[in-house]
Amino acid sequence: MNENICLILKDQTVFFKSSEDMSELEDESIDVIITSPPYNRGKIYTSDTGESHDDRMDEDEYLSFLTKIWEE
Repeated sequence: MNENICLILKDQTVFFKSSEDMSELEDESIDVIITSPPYNRGKIYTSDTGESHDDRMDEDEYLSFLTKIWEE
């Protein structure tokens, strides 16, 4: 997926990318986050571009992954 895809609406920017790296955002600039998979339920998700994500992390790894994103 192209990491630079975004939609600009007046004074808002909508990013279509993973939340693992949000370095382009200023601190405390987020009003809302809308999530989509992975939910760690053992499913394989495929994007429109053919990229896939195997949704099978052990619980500790998954919670660590989520914590990293929430802290960001």
